[in-house]
Amino acid sequence: MQIKEVKVNITSSASRVPCRNGNKRLAAARAKKLQANIKEAVAAKGGDVTKLKFIKKSKVAGPKYRGDFNLGRKKYEKFQFVKAKAS
Repeated sequence: MQIKEVKVNITSSASRVPCRNGNKRLAAARAKKLQANIKEAVAAKGGDVTKLKFIKKSKVAGPKYRGDFNLGRKKYEKFQFVKAKAS
């Protein structure tokens, strides 16, 4: 049985802690970087990267920033991630 395509859903997020280039851009950059890493890993194993279909969703989430990054670090960190799921 030949696989036609593999869908890879990438979800990325940035917290509301201010950053140099903007949080929306940061979240999108995380998704783009993971996509490149997945393609590289599949190609390195001899896989056909043309059969990968990427669906990316980026967001900015979490509590409003209150200038307390060092003290409130844990509450912001859980909104700074990128993850992928293949189907």
